[in-house]
Amino acid sequence: MEHPSPTYELSEAQKYFERLLLSGEYSDLKIFCQDITFNVHQCIICPQSSFFRAAIEHPFKESSTRVIELPADHPGTVERMISYLYLKDYRQTGHIIPMAAAEDEDLAQVGLNHADVYITADKYDIQLLKSLAATKMTSWAKSNFKSPGFVDMARHILQMKHDAWPCEFIGKCIKDNLRNLTRDDAEILKLIGDFGLLGGAILMGLLESDMLRDTRLEAENAREKRRLQDEVATLKRDNAALKNENSALKRNITTLQRWQGGLHYREGDPLASEGSFAKRASNYLEIGDIRNTYDDGDAGSFWRAFDK
Repeated sequence: MEHPSPTYELSEAQKYFERLLLSGEYSDLKIFCQDITFNVHQCIICPQSSFFRAAIEHPFKESSTRVIELPADHPGTVERMISYLYLKDYRQTGHIIPMAAAEDEDLAQVGLNHADVYITADKYDIQLLKSLAATKMTSWAKSNFKSPGFVDMARHILQMKHDAWPCEFIGKCIKDNLRNLTRDDAEILKLIGDFGLLGGAILMGLLESDMLRDTRLEAENAREKRRLQDEVATLKRDNAALKNENSALKRNITTLQRWQGGLHYREGDPLASEGSFAKRASNYLEIGDIRNTYDDGDAGSFWRAFDK
């Protein structure tokens, strides 16, 4: 299956540095890698790598010959490293070395290329390139976890004993895909067995996921508890207001009932003296809003009010 090569749009500044890299114009430093010569510029290479800076600034052979030999590295990886130093990115097909298109189309090889760039960037202390390679490797692994190339890439990158990130990275990849693993994934299961630290990284990833989940649940429970407490407080306030309204209604009903009792007494006992009824009405007038209208004991006013 063919996979189209990614398209890189270069800025004008990048195009200038690409021309400078490809032409070798004004080059004052050579990097030999096997049978490939890279004509580069000290002002671009050395400030970005403590290794290359030390080779030129200290009294080594390279400082006088202005030639740095990298016989143990792969030319394609060195080309990607140099491309990054000039362009702040690298791609599978070469800027300098003509590479077969098939290499770009081999997904397994792409993963290995990113791993090689990561290892080389660590070796020559190019931290930003190391971060970029880690990002590209992570993106590749998400899409190719089930491919045979993943195990090849993992075994290659896990050889870095001094760097903790590869083990954490591969452990996270496996942890995120544990639900999808079956007996058919024997190579991945063997990978876990071959690298003891990898099992620990997977376990730590699972524990961290559980702790994060527990933390989220605790936060959600705390928010729900506050919400319920607010609702209870609101209900209590509403209940208190209803009790006050109910008490007011009861007082009004009592007042009306007493008024009705007073009227019944007047109509049912025509022989009752005005004075005795006035005395009784005076007691009723002391409750309810009616006392704001009639003076206590003013029986004449009370009678006139009900005679209308």
